[in-house]
Amino acid sequence: MSAVQFQRQLGIARYETAFQILHKLRAGMVRPDRDRIGGRANEHVEVDERWVGGRTRGEGRGVDHKVLVACTVEVRHRKPGTAQDKRGDGRYAGRVRLAVAADRSAKSLCGFVGGAVAPGTLIVTDDWSGYAGLRKHGYDLTTPLLNVGIPKWQRSSCPSSISSSPISRRG
Repeated sequence: MSAVQFQRQLGIARYETAFQILHKLRAGMVRPDRDRIGGRANEHVEVDERWVGGRTRGEGRGVDHKVLVACTVEVRHRKPGTAQDKRGDGRYAGRVRLAVAADRSAKSLCGFVGGAVAPGTLIVTDDWSGYAGLRKHGYDLTTPLLNVGIPKWQRSSCPSSISSSPISRRG
């Protein structure tokens, strides 16, 4: 896919922005020997899945013509008050892992997480039942509603950050 096509499909005004996003997506997805994310003390990984695709005209709100994409994002922290800390809370997105998931079952989602995230990592996700088995695989698990063990300044919610993206709006 070219950056111009990517720009048009997402409705991005500037070509340079589309090029940078596409470049980062390509760089994050092409390393087959990549290491697993997470595993650092005092940091966590956010995990979510989302149906991605165009609007279905005249076919209802189903998932026809859409693909289920699973995502993990490593949440890193800067010292609050530094020049790079634009948000004021020190959080920023680190490494990302994306994969097409067969379905939303525990087998598919836990398999994806097992290949993308280091064991023992704190995982923040929504309360979907497909993630319940992650504790059995050696992961600490919490949801934005519970936020057990995460200081208030580190809390975030993966579902809202992903759903605000124009690429993931349900149609």
